Amino acid sequence: MSFKDITETGTGLDTLKAFTPETGIVRTANAKPDRRTLNYSELTGNVTYSWNTGEISIGKDQLLNGYGQNGRIILSDKAPAYPFIRFDYRPLKWMSFNYSHAWLQSDIIDSARTYSKGIQFMAIQGNSLSPNIWPVTV
Repeated sequence: MSFKDITETGTGLDTLKAFTPETGIVRTANAKPDRRTLNYSELTGNVTYSWNTGEISIGKDQLLNGYGQNGRIILSDKAPAYPFIRFDYRPLKWMSFNYSHAWLQSDIIDSARTYSKGIQFMAIQGNSLSPNIWPVTV
């Protein structure tokens, strides 16, 4: 678990962290009108239960996936940490399944206007087969 309470001061602060590669923020206090002070906090944590063939996790963090020079293409670390539930199951050495469900909060309206401001959900499902270790009979 990690908790950080961050206060930034100075001139020229990007109070939304929108135009920087840094992780976005959820402000805990509004920036002063002169934009010289910014306060926000970051909280991440995770609880996991594991058994021989899988695990289930509940936490608040960033689920990262993909490659990219200035940010990952699929799931990046630009969004602030969000709550999630994750389930990983490996019934055989060469087969695995995983599922994640997350709750996202945004004050930005979707460009396609398919949903309004507020809470959105994200669900990710993955199945993996590894032919390199399939049982081989000769």
